[in-house]
Amino acid sequence: MVVLSLVVLAVAEGCEDTAALALEARLLMLEGRLEEADDRLDRAQRALSCGEQPRTQELSEVYLSSATRRVLDNDPIAADVAFVAAHRTDPTRWDPTLGAALRTQYDQAVSAALASTDDTGEIYIDALPRGYHSALNGVDTVFPVALPSGEYLVTISDRAEIRYGKIVYIPPGEVREVNYGELPPARRPVWLMSGGASAAAAGGLAAVALRQRSTISGTDDLEALDRAYRVQRISGTTSYSLAVLATTSLLLHVIL
Repeated sequence: MVVLSLVVLAVAEGCEDTAALALEARLLMLEGRLEEADDRLDRAQRALSCGEQPRTQELSEVYLSSATRRVLDNDPIAADVAFVAAHRTDPTRWDPTLGAALRTQYDQAVSAALASTDDTGEIYIDALPRGYHSALNGVDTVFPVALPSGEYLVTISDRAEIRYGKIVYIPPGEVREVNYGELPPARRPVWLMSGGASAAAAGGLAAVALRQRSTISGTDDLEALDRAYRVQRISGTTSYSLAVLATTSLLLHVIL
């Protein structure tokens, strides 16, 4: 278990905390430290393409920070796009430190987006290599897909690990093609296959061990009893060992 804990720690340390970076970026913006804020926001966006699929709160934090930065750049149209993206991702999330004026802009942008029925576009992705799947804003999605105009996070994953991620803007009435480039060969779930085989073997040997009970209780032949005891002992011990191996393999499948 110590080894597994170290593996989990190593995986976690490979990716930065998206939500924390986005929040730090907003605080720096409010302090007027825009260069540092841009660094944190860039890192937060890169973190969306690392590790597991982002949670809705993490993605919403990034959109809120992007909207705040665009307001400071005097680009209200782009800010509205990011505010709407934040609402679509997590409509319950808002940062009170942004103040009443930005809240009003947020509400107006969301109301306008909800009232519009014509501003739709489409995201298209070429067929993915075997072993990969695609997601939209962290939710498994089959492309192409028609969506309201706006910003969305598109990710491509090998199992639970993101190999490509990008925030894509879909203009009204247009098709946006996502070019994911070269992807490494998808890893085969070797630990899952190993765990399944070990579990099946453990179950079979456990059944063999249990069947010896009827032999032991139904005979007085010493040689038959000795043979049944030996089969039971060997089958039971091996079954237990394989069960431990199966459990370990399945844990490694989840972690790695």
